[in-house]
Amino acid sequence: MWYWCFVAMVELGADHILTGTDHLLFLLILLLPAPLAATGRRWGGLVGARAALGRIGRITLAFTAGHSVALAVTAMGRLDIPGRPVEAFIAASIAGRSPGLCDGLRERR
Repeated sequence: MWYWCFVAMVELGADHILTGTDHLLFLLILLLPAPLAATGRRWGGLVGARAALGRIGRITLAFTAGHSVALAVTAMGRLDIPGRPVEAFIAASIAGRSPGLCDGLRERR
């Protein structure tokens, strides 16, 4: 019985993430620099495949864990934040992070 509940929750979570453009953009902003090596506050090349995969795994795990904790706390009624400020914060964090990613890429051209 618990197995079906677990599968249903995984399916619901996957649907929640895949239908949320803000989730995908936020995760993309986090994952884009994963294979890049930083030198002197600029992107200076690529790290190895093992290091990049490790970074991607840790970033994805942290995103999933943080999102799961936020959902659990909200579902238990411990925290009640209106959706609009949360969505605005996500959009602002995406917009705020984007120029930092592009700075190093512009210098390499």
